[in-house]
Amino acid sequence: MKPNELLSHFHGAVRGAALIFEARWTTLALRNVDPGLAEALHDQRNMFIEACVTGSARDIKLHGAATLRGYAVATKAMEAAKVPDDAYLIGRCPQTGTRVAISADKNAVERVRAMFPDDTVAFFTADEIATLLATAEMFSAVAAVKRAWPGAEVLSAQSETTGEEADA
Repeated sequence: MKPNELLSHFHGAVRGAALIFEARWTTLALRNVDPGLAEALHDQRNMFIEACVTGSARDIKLHGAATLRGYAVATKAMEAAKVPDDAYLIGRCPQTGTRVAISADKNAVERVRAMFPDDTVAFFTADEIATLLATAEMFSAVAAVKRAWPGAEVLSAQSETTGEEADA
């Protein structure tokens, strides 16, 4: 395998292994289960990145394979410890039953679809939620209340113009 093919192969394989893990868990969750494993995986990822930038084909192969093994061990450790997924949150509107999944990024979208195959959960990134809220008519008033009283909760929403409860 040519050096650029080797780099491409391991980069894709490591990215895939990382996505499988990160679709379910955060690094913090791994650190809570096994701090030594979390640190070793972090160090191994850094060695792989360094090998990709400055290393030889041998280094890329060595550290790429080790990083893949690290992700496999981390995934097995989390499954053995029965750690629930923490890479996303599921929320439900008590009035409408609308359910959403919110994650920092799109890594968890396939996991959410697998967990909710009946399409009853809409997936959003945190940035998408921020964008939607910033354009929502009621958001500025609700945001002002939440800033003044951080523990305040939105339990229901009613449109000022129609007087009807919103289906959000």
